[in-house]
Amino acid sequence: MNKVTLQWTKRIVLFSFLFFIGGKAINVIAKVKDIHTISNKMNMNVNLTVIVKVNPNYLDEVKKMLQNMVVESRKEKACLNYVLHQSIEDPTIFIFHETWENEQLLAIHNEKPYLKAFKKLINDHKIIETPTIYRTKKL
Repeated sequence: MNKVTLQWTKRIVLFSFLFFIGGKAINVIAKVKDIHTISNKMNMNVNLTVIVKVNPNYLDEVKKMLQNMVVESRKEKACLNYVLHQSIEDPTIFIFHETWENEQLLAIHNEKPYLKAFKKLINDHKIIETPTIYRTKKL
């Protein structure tokens, strides 16, 4: 369910509350609380740290592609944070810090053409190994 659907569902329950008075009002209030719980879980932010090791022979090419991913990803409404770092000690290591609105919207992001092009870099051996992805939570 996307965010708009959840908002619409909340409105339906709230409007139902206005029509059901007395003993039924308690049931409607419980339903509203359940919808808020579901909504909160579905809308939990997803924090990722992604480490990419680039083949040194393709460093400049891949770096430009990664920088383009930042530009394109930040255009997505679901993108709350998307930052790219490059290691000082080893310039072939890149680290993304990403925050997405929720899992469903992250899945949509992962189907974008620029992400598919990134995945192709692995098959073309321009990225040395499969990127390491850490899912994190804020403390």
